[in-house]
Amino acid sequence: MNNQRYLFVLLWLWTLPLSAQSPSPTEKARQYLQQSAAKWALDTEDLSDLRVTDHYRSPNGIEHIYFQQYYGGLPIYQAIVGVSIGSDGQLYSPSTGRFHARVRSKIDAPRARWSASQALASVLPKDSPLPPLLEQRDPHRLRYAAGAVAAEDIPVRLEYFADRDGQLHLSWAIQLAAIDGQAWWSLHVDARDGQLLQRSNLTLSSSFTDHPYHRHGTTCSDGAVPQEAPNTTSLASSYRVFPFPGESPLHTNHELVNNPADSVASPFGWHDTDGQPGAEYQITRGNNVHAFPDPLSQNVSQGDEPNGGPDLQFDFPYDPNASVESYRDAATVNLFYAINTAHDFFYHYGFDEAAGNFQASNYSGEGQANDYILAQSQDGYLTGSVNNANFTAPPDGQSGRLQIFMWNRNVGGGLKYLQVLEPASVAGEYGSIASTDDPQGFGPELPSTPIIAEVVEVDDGNFNPYTTDACETIQNATELAGKIALVDRGGCTYERKVLVAEAAGAVAVIICNFREDPEGMQGTPDVDPLIPAVMIGSSDCQTIRQFVGSGLRVSLGQPVLNGPDFIDGDFDNGIIAHEYAHGVSTRLTGGPSQSECLSNPDFNGNNIADDTEQMGEGWSDFFALAMTTQAGDNGALPRGIGTFINRQDIDERGLRRYPYSTDLAINPLTYGDVAADPETHRLGSIWCAMLWDLYWALVEEYDFDPDLMRGSGGNNIAVNLVMEGLKMQACQPGFVDGRDAILAADDLLYGGANECLIWRVFARRGLGFYANQGNANDPGDQREDFEPLPTCIPALKIAKRVTPTVTGGELIDVVVTVTNHKSEAVSGVMVSEELMTGLDLQVNSANFPVTVQGDLALFELGEMAAQQEVELRYQLRTSDNLTSAQLLLLDCEGRSGWFTEEPEENNSNLWLNNSQQVYRGQSAWWVRSIAGESRQSAFMQFPFTVDGDQPVVRFFHSFRTERGQDAGIVQISTDEEAEDWRSLGDAFVRNGYSGPVNYLTFVTPNLFGFSGNSNGFQASYIDLRAYAGQDIRLRFNFATSDGNGLNAPGQGFWAFDEVEFLDLVNYDTEVVVTSNEGDRASARAGSLGTVVLGQKTALNEPTMVPVDLQVFPNPSNGKVTVTARSIGRTGADLSVVDALGRELQRESIALDNNGDQWTLDLSELARGVYFVKIETTQGVLVRKLLLEGE
Repeated sequence: MNNQRYLFVLLWLWTLPLSAQSPSPTEKARQYLQQSAAKWALDTEDLSDLRVTDHYRSPNGIEHIYFQQYYGGLPIYQAIVGVSIGSDGQLYSPSTGRFHARVRSKIDAPRARWSASQALASVLPKDSPLPPLLEQRDPHRLRYAAGAVAAEDIPVRLEYFADRDGQLHLSWAIQLAAIDGQAWWSLHVDARDGQLLQRSNLTLSSSFTDHPYHRHGTTCSDGAVPQEAPNTTSLASSYRVFPFPGESPLHTNHELVNNPADSVASPFGWHDTDGQPGAEYQITRGNNVHAFPDPLSQNVSQGDEPNGGPDLQFDFPYDPNASVESYRDAATVNLFYAINTAHDFFYHYGFDEAAGNFQASNYSGEGQANDYILAQSQDGYLTGSVNNANFTAPPDGQSGRLQIFMWNRNVGGGLKYLQVLEPASVAGEYGSIASTDDPQGFGPELPSTPIIAEVVEVDDGNFNPYTTDACETIQNATELAGKIALVDRGGCTYERKVLVAEAAGAVAVIICNFREDPEGMQGTPDVDPLIPAVMIGSSDCQTIRQFVGSGLRVSLGQPVLNGPDFIDGDFDNGIIAHEYAHGVSTRLTGGPSQSECLSNPDFNGNNIADDTEQMGEGWSDFFALAMTTQAGDNGALPRGIGTFINRQDIDERGLRRYPYSTDLAINPLTYGDVAADPETHRLGSIWCAMLWDLYWALVEEYDFDPDLMRGSGGNNIAVNLVMEGLKMQACQPGFVDGRDAILAADDLLYGGANECLIWRVFARRGLGFYANQGNANDPGDQREDFEPLPTCIPALKIAKRVTPTVTGGELIDVVVTVTNHKSEAVSGVMVSEELMTGLDLQVNSANFPVTVQGDLALFELGEMAAQQEVELRYQLRTSDNLTSAQLLLLDCEGRSGWFTEEPEENNSNLWLNNSQQVYRGQSAWWVRSIAGESRQSAFMQFPFTVDGDQPVVRFFHSFRTERGQDAGIVQISTDEEAEDWRSLGDAFVRNGYSGPVNYLTFVTPNLFGFSGNSNGFQASYIDLRAYAGQDIRLRFNFATSDGNGLNAPGQGFWAFDEVEFLDLVNYDTEVVVTSNEGDRASARAGSLGTVVLGQKTALNEPTMVPVDLQVFPNPSNGKVTVTARSIGRTGADLSVVDALGRELQRESIALDNNGDQWTLDLSELARGVYFVKIETTQGVLVRKLLLEGE
């Protein structure tokens, strides 16, 4: 019976049409996600309730389907994964999944204890009345009236919210448009206890002091609607504007352009709304945008839009020196033109109706209509709102709002008293406040003839609070004489700082604020300084300070007040394109029905958008540049964002730290700079620098096409890749997610033709193959890498690994990896290594034939096929008579031998000698990483005379801090009073600083330190040869900022133990590979290679570097065995990635001396090249794997 039924089913399926047997795209995508479960460690329950939120096909044939994870009938916030299906049926999903694994175990409360009304009341201003409930679709979805507390009705729904540690909180999600028009808040309130879990502002502001505080306007209803125009049959129209690709009045003329609407993107012109011939409006309104003046910040049209008449002739004059009111019509027309042009531009790159663009009528019938842009010109001018632009992008079907403001002379805070002349990369005017600007100010006015001089950072020799505060007598007076002094705020009065600098011979003073903007400076009724002073904000100070001592020349004087008091941002096409692009990136990431996949939540409560690795500002800058690039431009040319409104020349930096340029001398930003300053605009500028490099690399490959919308040049390819990458990347992406999506887009669009070009571009700025973004919700846990995909460098390559530490007489395990990444075979491959004194080759340990000629070992590898990789393994025995000698050991057992400096006032954080974190013995030095500003140090009580042939200091330490914000550094002093301390960062030779440190933590630019998580104790070595014969002291200096990252207050720390001075013996010999074809390459293990310790110094070092990794069979049909071992026991991650760098599988493993093996089932993967990775905190090993299929 069962057999007969089975046969019937088969026959029935056989008789069905082929189309009926083929799964739908949605079913294919769902199956693909289920097959990817192992990659994200998901179980069946985790995938049991996936709901499609968006599904559309791009004009290029790629289909995009987005799923949201639900649990218990409730959505999980941002748990959205998209699947893209190419026209050839190839499927792709992000390498970083946003679905949560083992959801059941992470739920903190199954039922809500707080009601929706309680949650809403908790986020409203104190004593505000609770607005009435308008609608309750079900117990989990409610809508409250705006009432007197909001600008729009307030939706509230129950959903799960994941904190940074992955814990899922049942929470009430609230959308609140503030009544004052300053924000559109997305809030999550814990349904268990009412705690505010996060808030993010969905109004994206192009803050032009480089921080997002000047937001304005959030409501997205149109308000008063002017009467429609008589229907006209002509599509003819003209506009007097600053036409694209011109960026602003600095770049092009005010011209009359005729019929600029694109026939594909806007087939009925820019004034149509019904999809029939003839314009519905003769004002600046149509299908894509309604532009109107809003000088009173009313957020609705007052019926005073420019009117072009029945012929749609919008020809209005612009005189920047006339009154603002006189050119209001011209400004509104340019805003209308720029937004329509942006609409048409992005339409050609796939931001169409189906993808969620902004249109009143969707002529294709796809997507949600009635969501045209509400654009407000000269916004808030009569209310004093200036120096900003913003965009609010709700989900598809709701209008976006774009607001452009006027710009006064104080962009960046203060007048432009300060102008940097050299170097060119930071040249330009900087906002500043003079000491005479405050009514209680002091000192002389800045002269009308500027003071031009080099800048010198002061050093007063006192570290309380820092040597650069100029509160004590200047120690570097000789250097300062005749120069401009750079000093830091704090420690004493402003007036005293200037007096101290004046006594040392300075001609003027620049004071660096520790806040973002400069502030007024008050004096005291005593002796007035005779030299002028200005204050600048912390970001500007950080930007210029790194060039102190390297030719930083500035001009200080009264600003030249040529030109109007206000500049109208409505004439800056770059700013408008930047704002519009926020809507594009928001709706393309995670699907058009979502608006929070690029949100920047405030987890730590510091009111700064710096809590995720979110690159929204970078995409907007990139598109602004791409839309305003002209034939004849080149990548090295400096391009600033907002040079017009910032009153700068076109080649200056604009509103960012650096102008954009492919020249690293002009724009030096790399991925590693994220952690030190993750504010969203500064972080975004790093991403844009990478995209801008990609743009010009593709132009170099495929030439530039002046047709920016329809062309086929490298510039068009670049925009196409970035746009498609937005659709394919993960919700809440980080840099690696963004890179991988662009690689995947190239694979689907161009068959991977640009794979190696893309890898080289990203690797150049630190986003290489081994880069790791960590948690995308933590902007400080990334690791940069400058290596492209290994197969993209066609060469014979060699790498070496060794046992890092042995005791004299023990064996060194050597593993040499030789890879032929050339497209052809090589023959006669030979590896050689010089045998140093004290090393004895164990001939029988080698796995390839070896001969010894004098002190040279020669290993014969023979012929190697193209793309083949082999491992040469052998052992070297060390001598027990040639070992490192201990010169001094400070074991940290008790306080003996160490001093600790008293903390600053109001700071109780201290270095403690206790048992909190100990490497050996009973105690070590330990200090907390707190959520406030503090600085404390522990230093040697007595000096040590540096001696020996290769003197080093080794110390064991462990740390867990808020990465990039709280950090420890090691310093050295050679003076008898131990007052002059210098960082030893460049002298580390093993386990050096883990990453960059925020400027404000130590008030030091370009500083690196120990920050983040060391995952236990590690041994760091410092080379002391530069101090031979000198008496030195070491200092362990720790500082914390006022932020609070992943570590809650009190959980973070830095601890050190066993500080040992050694006369070092180590081996780091070179291995060389050659071939008959003339190839030659060499390598060393690095990081000292192998350190040979004596019995007295042989403390076991915690090492986490794998020394062996094998993958077999290789090639494989899908069943793969992986073996690995390490010196010492450690945790590691085992992963499989494809040739695009996408992570396909990952699991946590344990490594030890004995080794272990793991079996991987890769049979579901397509044929091709893959890479197996073992990753620890101290290194990554990679083996190439070739899958041949069944």
